[in-house]
Amino acid sequence: MITTVRNLLALAAATALAAPMAMAEAPARARLEVRKPAAVRMVPSHPVQNVQYTKSDKEFYWSDEEKNWARPGMTVEIVDVEISDDLRPVVELRYFDDYGQPLDRAGIITPGTISFSFVFAWYDGDLNQYTAYTVRPAGDYTQATSDSGGSWEDVEIGHSFYTFGTQLPAGYDMSKTHTMYVYATRNSGDILGKIYYSDPTYDFRPDGADVTDQWASMNETTCNSCHYDLALHGNRRRALKGCMMCHSPQSTDPESGNTVDMKVMGHKIHMGANLPSVQAGMPYFIIGYRGSVHDYSEVLYPMDIRNCDSCHRDDAANGYLHLANPTRASC
Repeated sequence: MITTVRNLLALAAATALAAPMAMAEAPARARLEVRKPAAVRMVPSHPVQNVQYTKSDKEFYWSDEEKNWARPGMTVEIVDVEISDDLRPVVELRYFDDYGQPLDRAGIITPGTISFSFVFAWYDGDLNQYTAYTVRPAGDYTQATSDSGGSWEDVEIGHSFYTFGTQLPAGYDMSKTHTMYVYATRNSGDILGKIYYSDPTYDFRPDGADVTDQWASMNETTCNSCHYDLALHGNRRRALKGCMMCHSPQSTDPESGNTVDMKVMGHKIHMGANLPSVQAGMPYFIIGYRGSVHDYSEVLYPMDIRNCDSCHRDDAANGYLHLANPTRASC
């Protein structure tokens, strides 16, 4: 498949290199100062370096020539976040392949377009929970979601600024920890036979002070000790902190009326068939995307549910909170 498509895309890449990149103009009031790239990095194909793939990776079976053309992998880095004068977050991003070379967001110079979504929330250290600024109505309820209506400024290949459509409320608390969550997909399945994902988070305080409160109750490695490479919502979301930014008390499933607050929903899912309400004949379910029903009433946890340390481990910075600050909602 790679060999078949390579020549066609090479022609498209050559054409694209001869013309300036197109970009959506951000609203004038939301744009910050004119930015210049810190360094110009060349885009055309590069020598394949010593990146190791295993036999379970599709890239393991590609020739050096195919790897050199395909530019496998994707890592997204949140460089910085600023709040503009009109109270819109502005995110600086870099994104590159497994060899550290920049990728083309439009998928012209490097194969596969890259789509991005953004969630922005503030963190309450006392309650150990997030409240998102990016929300939407859901029936009689509200749900945290990703930003919409934003605009892009492409500085160079693999280096962009995204300005939110969401506007922060006047008087928002700049002393609180704020977290930016970006989940991205490199849509290269039709070309390379593989799709790549990256979803970093970034903590900062808008007042410029050092971050002292951070969500750090669990690590992804804890989840993946049972759930191999846990990824949800179309495989795009994998960062546990990112999950917590939407799955908070402000989000409810309007069809079932059940909260999707992670400290409640997560414990109920693992309790599953042993929930008193389920044993009394009331199923526990959440209605998801496009009306899909996720019924957890038959889930059986493979150990005593009271073994809290199986998930709440001391390798997480705040892994002790289930002991120091237990809540009725969780238990």
